[in-house]
Amino acid sequence: MRINILFRILITIIVISIFISCENIGNDNETVQNYNTLIFEPEFTESDSSIVFLNHYPPYFDSIVLENSISGAPIILKDSSMLSIRAMRYSYNFRSMIIHDINIDPQETALIVIHPIDIDNGEISTVMPLGAYFMGTPSKNTIASKHMKEVLNPFIQKMRKQLKKIIFIMPFYSKTDLVKLYSMKGDTYQGIDSNYLNEYLLKINKYNYEGIDTHLPLILKGRSILNSYFNEFPGLMLNNTKNNIEFSKLPFRINRDIILSEGDLILFDDMSLESFDSLLLSMDIKNLIYSGYAMDLCVKKLNQGYEKTAPLYNIFVCIDAGLTTFPGDDGLNKYNTVNALNTSFLYFITQIGWIKINAF
Repeated sequence: MRINILFRILITIIVISIFISCENIGNDNETVQNYNTLIFEPEFTESDSSIVFLNHYPPYFDSIVLENSISGAPIILKDSSMLSIRAMRYSYNFRSMIIHDINIDPQETALIVIHPIDIDNGEISTVMPLGAYFMGTPSKNTIASKHMKEVLNPFIQKMRKQLKKIIFIMPFYSKTDLVKLYSMKGDTYQGIDSNYLNEYLLKINKYNYEGIDTHLPLILKGRSILNSYFNEFPGLMLNNTKNNIEFSKLPFRINRDIILSEGDLILFDDMSLESFDSLLLSMDIKNLIYSGYAMDLCVKKLNQGYEKTAPLYNIFVCIDAGLTTFPGDDGLNKYNTVNALNTSFLYFITQIGWIKINAF
């Protein structure tokens, strides 16, 4: 009799469990469908030779020669993949970089290009000492434009032939003008509207790019006067306090040296993470390769940046497909190197030369 009672209790528990599971699947079907499981065997071997990173574009990057490196087992995210990305991350426990070859499906992959702005490149010219924008000073903006032409654009053209989608992220205050300039249908680039281009050029040439006078008294108060100084006069001010009111609303367009193609997506940085995620899911995208400006700020911190999307997608930060801010120095190489090493603590970093199409 006692066994029958226990048996009935067990059956009841099983039925209730199945009912709850089915109910959860019905209520959260999308979560279940997009949840992945991979059994990974972490086999590691010490590398016999020195690995050199960031050695392909010396005008912009200082090479990194890894003191120690370990080769990890390949991570197969897609069987019979056509795209192999060599990527690395740092481990304090191993006291070295760990390098993996990661196989993914190019048709489940998008290249994200953040803020490839055309500024101090012969079209929009900023002034010193006030009004500098983007990478910090007019001369640094020019370096970024040169990098877009020599490094980023060839990379975009190579990836466009293979990946599911190229996605540009631009400042939200450019939206009204870019929708017209690029004849956009929804989020999709259709081509340059030559008639509106003339209107656009007239508009940006009317702007006053000088900032507002900074020689105004600062009222510093509080327990920390120095903290109050930075609160009143921060290093980055995107409001109209120190910039001309029109300056913060400039309709920047994508750098003219970047060749756009019909079907490219152009999104804007006020888009929520939820909306961005929904769009990517609708295209069956699972992997994101990140590029753009600046790698330590917008590329990382925006709603569409890798810090926000890392829990949802397989992330690769392509270090030499963008630049890091270098505000106080006349060179930039060392900052790109430092940013690469810092990023590798939490994310896989790669470089253009490590992304191989049709590798299998």
